[in-house]
Amino acid sequence: MPESIDKNNQMKYLLIGICMCTVILFISSCKKSSSGRTIDSNSLTGIWELKKVGTSWVPNVPGVAGKGNRLKFTATTYQLYTEGVLVKSGTYQTEKDSTVEQNVCLIFKPGEYGQRISYSDSTNFKIFFQLTKDTLSFQTGCYAVDGGRNDVYERVNDDN
Repeated sequence: MPESIDKNNQMKYLLIGICMCTVILFISSCKKSSSGRTIDSNSLTGIWELKKVGTSWVPNVPGVAGKGNRLKFTATTYQLYTEGVLVKSGTYQTEKDSTVEQNVCLIFKPGEYGQRISYSDSTNFKIFFQLTKDTLSFQTGCYAVDGGRNDVYERVNDDN
């Protein structure tokens, strides 16, 4: 009789081992879903008007909407207008970058702000962006040291 108990234990351990291997294979074969996607620079192409600015100190800076503060993108170049006057221009590049939380000191949903933009006259801070339909949002600076900033633009259809 001791032999039958030993065989039952062996079968039990074998079955447990097979189940564990199946679970491990299942978990390792699952790929993490990524809501972020690489933005083609052509998606940025167009004219964007500043609608909202938020900083570490002032979450919604008043008086920025409708003042002629615009960004104009082609596939490789940009122009920045302040109150209708061209103040900066040059080239830019976009790339995937998953370090937004470490750089701006905020927590985001997975996939948000997973890319950054680099301008030819780049600043010391990384500038992360999120494109959703006709809204383009930028995050830069560290909010924890009162250096954070969020700019929100909306696509405009005219060429003024």
